[in-house]
Amino acid sequence: MIIDKITLHNFGVYKGRQEISLTPISKEKPVVLIGGLNGGGKTTLLDSLQLVLYGKQAHCSNRENFSYHEYLRRCINSSVSNDDGASIEIRFRYYVDGTEHSYIVSRVWQSSGKGIREHLGVIKNGRHDQHLSEHWDEYVEELLPSRIAPLFFFDGEKIEKLADTASSANILNTAIHGLLGLDIVDKLDCDLKVLENRKRTSLQSEQQQFEISKIQNEIAAILARKDDLVQQKGSAQNKLDSLVAELTETEASYVRQGGNALEKKHEFSARRESASARLQTVELELRQMATDSSPLLLVRDLLESTLAHAEREDEALKTMLLRDSLLTRDAKLLSFLGEAKVDVKTQKLVESYLRVDRENDTAATIFPIYLNLGEDGKVALRDIIFKISSVDYPKIHTLLEEQEKIANELDSIDMALKSTPDYDSVVQLIELRAKLKNDISVIEKQITDLNEDIKKADFELKLKENKYSRHLEDSVLDKLKSESSIRILNYSEKVRAVLGLFRGKILEKKLRLLECLILESFQQLLRKKSLFSDLQIDPVNFTVALFDSQREPLSPERLSAGERQLLATSILWGLGRASGKPLPTIVDTPLGRLDASHRNHLIDLYFPFASHQVILLSTDKEIDEEYYNRLKPSVSHAYTLDFDDNERTTRVRKGYFW
Repeated sequence: MIIDKITLHNFGVYKGRQEISLTPISKEKPVVLIGGLNGGGKTTLLDSLQLVLYGKQAHCSNRENFSYHEYLRRCINSSVSNDDGASIEIRFRYYVDGTEHSYIVSRVWQSSGKGIREHLGVIKNGRHDQHLSEHWDEYVEELLPSRIAPLFFFDGEKIEKLADTASSANILNTAIHGLLGLDIVDKLDCDLKVLENRKRTSLQSEQQQFEISKIQNEIAAILARKDDLVQQKGSAQNKLDSLVAELTETEASYVRQGGNALEKKHEFSARRESASARLQTVELELRQMATDSSPLLLVRDLLESTLAHAEREDEALKTMLLRDSLLTRDAKLLSFLGEAKVDVKTQKLVESYLRVDRENDTAATIFPIYLNLGEDGKVALRDIIFKISSVDYPKIHTLLEEQEKIANELDSIDMALKSTPDYDSVVQLIELRAKLKNDISVIEKQITDLNEDIKKADFELKLKENKYSRHLEDSVLDKLKSESSIRILNYSEKVRAVLGLFRGKILEKKLRLLECLILESFQQLLRKKSLFSDLQIDPVNFTVALFDSQREPLSPERLSAGERQLLATSILWGLGRASGKPLPTIVDTPLGRLDASHRNHLIDLYFPFASHQVILLSTDKEIDEEYYNRLKPSVSHAYTLDFDDNERTTRVRKGYFW
């Protein structure tokens, strides 16, 4: 079987007409990858495939206790009228007796007064087939029996349940019964028991028949009461869903109008008071430090340069005094040389030498002198600089940073307080929200009470049915009146005995094949063929036992969580292969909670080989960019389900997330 296309119209989150082509382009590319965020319509797509094929018998995820027509009504997109209705169409090909046939199955429904009118149409090989349209429920059971559909259409939740050893036996029991058709055998056995009970009833005395009739009436009354309770629960659930939707919209409006800010107004006010107190403390400490020499830190460089200039002025003054002394000495020396009648040439040489010497020694006199601090001034200036150097500058810096931080915090709080609405502007929303929450609480309690009443009705029903069975069995053998009834009872018991033998034989024959297929799949996924030598399924309680290379039993509980999930995947894979049906495999939430190493096994060893057509419904966190690139050689088509918040609809676009 190849699913070529599915078309959705106003179904669930898919408003309008949405088409998805699913035909693999080659045997080497069997995978169709469909990505979507949670709530984007992945599970809805899986439900649509089952709904269009099986109708009332479909195993849809969110049907719960709703009647079929109520479920169809709920599947109509919420933003369109029920009168507009919804539809699903699937196109697929299937080989029958070696010949390929094409099918188009469409299921259309719309509101008709208080009910739902549904139409099913089937086109086979391009022509409308009225007979198939009228008898599709019987025909589809031949193509793809609904009892084995869960082996090919499943989600990550089923893998998680199978990985849980506490619940896996029940799931495996149901799957094997559906695969081998044992559910039909069990139904036949149950029907034969009903026949025997009826015959036994006809053989009872008038008093016994009266008692039995009385119990039957009591059972009917309990069933009627239970049906009424279920209807009440359904009605309450509908009302609860409506209230929850209204509360969600009210909460959104409340947030948009600043209700959350209003709730935090007292918190903001308290934070502002605390911040203001901290700011006052910091500013007080800064003012205390400012009463000493701290402000002079702003001109510390200027004070130090002033002291240096004053010291250079002293040096220049000393040099000027030296120059005056040298001039006096040089004048006396030259006068002496003149009086001594030294020749003029020598006098000029001496005079030149003395002039150069004075210029070298008095070069510093060029430095400008304007401070004239004196020694006392310099001492005072050094004392100021010393006091500045002893100031705790890091502490001042820390306080200034804290002051700025608190000021920014106050600005932020003031902005929040400024944007806080008045209580009067949201009071209606507050009151409506409180009323809705109260109504929801009341409805939830009502549903809880109804669930308890339903449980009590089930318990009473079980007691009455047990009492009914005991009355049927009492004194039957002593009061047989009809050979025909005796013969029917005897043959019915024999047939049930044969059915029991048949059931045991078919299990014995098929379980070994199934065990081999599951073990082979598990070894392929683990890439450890020598780790496990055998796998066995208990034919009574359907628990799975593994055996290591030494033929020692290995409990599945000893496997890691990832290995148990791979084992669960192997069970589904093995069951699908054992069915002998060439059907597509469709997996929602394919990687579940697997760790990275075990995800690699599924990406590389399962999805490309699970079937001739594999449809994966994944989030971007499961099959991310790395896994997409690894899976890409096996991918024929990739789509993304984009949910539009404004229009409340999902649209299908080509290409994976990025």
